[in-house]
Amino acid sequence: MSDAKVLEHIKAAFDECMKNYKARIVVCGGTGCVANGAVVLYERFKKVLKDKGLS
Repeated sequence: MSDAKVLEHIKAAFDECMKNYKARIVVCGGTGCVANGAVVLYERFKKVLKDKGLS
Protein backbone atom coordinates (compact mmCIF):
# COMPACT_ATOMS: atom_id res chain seq x y z
CA MET A 1 0.00 0.00 0.00
CA SER A 2 1.46 3.29 -1.01
CA ASP A 3 -0.27 5.38 1.62
CA ALA A 4 -2.84 5.42 4.39
CA LYS A 5 -5.62 6.69 2.08
CA VAL A 6 -5.44 3.51 0.00
CA LEU A 7 -5.67 1.39 3.14
CA GLU A 8 -8.63 3.44 4.40
CA HIS A 9 -10.40 2.91 1.05
CA ILE A 10 -9.81 -0.85 1.19
CA LYS A 11 -11.09 -0.98 4.78
CA ALA A 12 -14.21 0.99 3.88
CA ALA A 13 -14.95 -1.34 0.95
CA PHE A 14 -14.42 -4.40 3.16
CA ASP A 15 -16.66 -2.99 5.90
CA GLU A 16 -19.39 -2.31 3.31
CA CYS A 17 -19.22 -5.90 2.05
CA MET A 18 -19.31 -7.35 5.55
CA LYS A 19 -22.18 -5.29 6.97
CA ASN A 20 -24.74 -7.87 5.84
CA TYR A 21 -23.12 -10.68 7.83
CA LYS A 22 -23.83 -11.35 11.50
CA ALA A 23 -20.56 -13.15 12.14
CA ARG A 24 -17.38 -14.06 10.37
CA ILE A 25 -14.51 -16.43 10.84
CA VAL A 26 -11.07 -15.27 9.78
CA VAL A 27 -8.29 -17.81 9.36
CA CYS A 28 -4.74 -16.50 9.02
CA GLY A 29 -2.98 -17.37 5.77
CA GLY A 30 0.52 -16.29 6.72
CA THR A 31 3.42 -18.69 6.33
CA GLY A 32 3.59 -19.53 10.04
CA CYS A 33 -0.15 -20.13 10.23
CA VAL A 34 -0.15 -22.27 7.10
CA ALA A 35 2.79 -24.28 8.44
CA ASN A 36 0.77 -24.94 11.60
CA GLY A 37 -2.39 -26.16 9.90
CA ALA A 38 -4.40 -23.08 8.90
CA VAL A 39 -5.34 -24.56 5.53
CA VAL A 40 -6.60 -27.76 7.15
CA LEU A 41 -8.60 -25.69 9.64
CA TYR A 42 -10.07 -23.57 6.84
CA GLU A 43 -11.10 -26.62 4.81
CA ARG A 44 -12.66 -28.21 7.91
CA PHE A 45 -14.66 -25.04 8.67
CA LYS A 46 -15.94 -24.99 5.08
CA LYS A 47 -17.05 -28.63 5.29
CA VAL A 48 -18.79 -28.25 8.66
CA LEU A 49 -20.60 -25.09 7.54
CA LYS A 50 -21.70 -26.76 4.29
CA ASP A 51 -22.86 -29.89 6.14
CA LYS A 52 -24.95 -27.72 8.47
CA GLY A 53 -26.38 -25.68 5.58
CA LEU A 54 -24.69 -22.48 6.73
CA SER A 55 -22.54 -21.72 3.71
